[in-house]
Amino acid sequence: MADYPLVRVQIIATNRAVDLIEEKVDVAIRARTRLNDETLTMRRLGSSSFVFVASPDFVDRHPVLVDPSDITGLPFLSFQEDTARPSWTLTGPDQVTAVVAFDPILWTSEFSIVVEAACAGTGIALLPTALADRPIREGRLVRILPGWRSEEVNLHLVFTTRRGLAPAVRVFIDYLADHFVFRDEGQRPINVGGGKSVI
Repeated sequence: MADYPLVRVQIIATNRAVDLIEEKVDVAIRARTRLNDETLTMRRLGSSSFVFVASPDFVDRHPVLVDPSDITGLPFLSFQEDTARPSWTLTGPDQVTAVVAFDPILWTSEFSIVVEAACAGTGIALLPTALADRPIREGRLVRILPGWRSEEVNLHLVFTTRRGLAPAVRVFIDYLADHFVFRDEGQRPINVGGGKSVI
């Protein structure tokens, strides 16, 4: 915005599926393990994985957390909006896989709430590595199940077509591709330009 002061930006933070045309969204930033919007134009930004974290106090109260079966039944914090029981496919030592289902006690698409709830000792969170790094360095969170990772999550910019893109949208896409750091997951639809453009 400092470089392009005439551009107007609206950010909608949500993990639900967004219809770019119906909801007049110019660009979505989506993180997912599989592609399913082949009719949309995509630009890959990078990839990451998720790691399990909890507060040191939580770990003191549950000292044996080395295998996915050890966290079954413990309080879980979910970044998904859907209140259905989430499950994750994990890869562990020697490429062994395990599918683990959770019954969250907290659902929110706002990652900062998940981080703070985990730091407060409320439960276990599955966070992107880039988002978990700082609170781990600060000692507010510790990694649990260190030998296990989620499936790789790919981050894409998604838009309907390259043809007819408003100049502000095109500049925005190029800027994100050059500067975006993989910090959180989920869908991040963004309106740029005049706020009414439909592509």
